[in-house]
Amino acid sequence: WESRTGFHSALFNSTADPATGDARYYNSNDAVQAFLSRGVPASKLVLGIASYGRGWTNVGSSNNGLFQGGTTAPGSVEPGIERYATLKALGWPVYSDASSKARWIYDGRTFWSFDDPVTIADKTAYAKVQGLGGAFLWDFGGDDAQEIVAVAGHQIAFQHLVPFRDRFRKPVEVLFLLPRQLDRDEDADMQPQRFLVDGRDIAGD
Repeated sequence: WESRTGFHSALFNSTADPATGDARYYNSNDAVQAFLSRGVPASKLVLGIASYGRGWTNVGSSNNGLFQGGTTAPGSVEPGIERYATLKALGWPVYSDASSKARWIYDGRTFWSFDDPVTIADKTAYAKVQGLGGAFLWDFGGDDAQEIVAVAGHQIAFQHLVPFRDRFRKPVEVLFLLPRQLDRDEDADMQPQRFLVDGRDIAGD
């Protein structure tokens, strides 16, 4: 586990990040651009959205805990990993980094970084501007009553929602596919489609 706090799933690199080497490129945009620069079609790429966060404890208060030393925070999934629904319920102060489009919460001791409706809106807008195939969420289990699914689906105005299932046939991951027949400039006028899993509309669940 990193000994310094940082972003779990930043869209861009933070200008304040002290990381060096390959760690400077641990963000969604640099990963997407690496594929595109090697000839992978944008329509073959989908952007990840996480329904869980990564955390540290024993974190100092400088910069509201960001890029400070710390140790792995206890988590219900595994050490350092906690579900979005649990983190949202904490009600801690929320902080944002403008350059990376990432957010975190910090209570003066413990730091968690995770996707929320604000970062999801930025990510889905990025996927549309870049002409990507869509976005995917891992996983249903960390979501708060399908809040992440609803936000992502509304923002991306997806054509298809494709659930991936575990061995018990329970949906664990969802893939949002952008309508390819619509011009990218028309995205702002698109209306969200229904949220269908096995023929059932989950938008209002």
